[in-house]
Amino acid sequence: MLKKSLFVAFVAVSLMGLTACKCCDGKKLAVVDVQKVVTAYPEVQKLRLEQEKNTAELAEWIKGPNEEIEKIKDKDKKAELANKYATELNQKKQALQLEYVQKLQQIDAKITEIIKSVADKKGFKMVFTKNSLVVGGTDITEEVIQELVK
Repeated sequence: MLKKSLFVAFVAVSLMGLTACKCCDGKKLAVVDVQKVVTAYPEVQKLRLEQEKNTAELAEWIKGPNEEIEKIKDKDKKAELANKYATELNQKKQALQLEYVQKLQQIDAKITEIIKSVADKKGFKMVFTKNSLVVGGTDITEEVIQELVK
């Protein structure tokens, strides 16, 4: 039973390999280490620093309302003010998150655009992430990084 299962698995993997070879026949393949590209892209570093700055500013801002709330003795007024500031804090967080997501999408689009550009210049028909292709493909990571940092 085990031998039969192993044989079936071997045949399936072999067929997948043949299918992959057939679909890629004559096409140049490239690979990109996306993590390395993202890490090396100055805009990503800039966005990370901006996010840290915004988080620190928000943490500093919340100190004022907390001090104000602590001074109030009336429980109802205290709760009302706490709710007001909680709502304001959530709005600020949502605005920062939306801005962050939009900038991240722009960065992603730029990286994708550069990968396509480098692949086209070098005549590659397909580009895979480096960790998705076990064997083969020409690594264009460094060329992509060079284009991004120009």
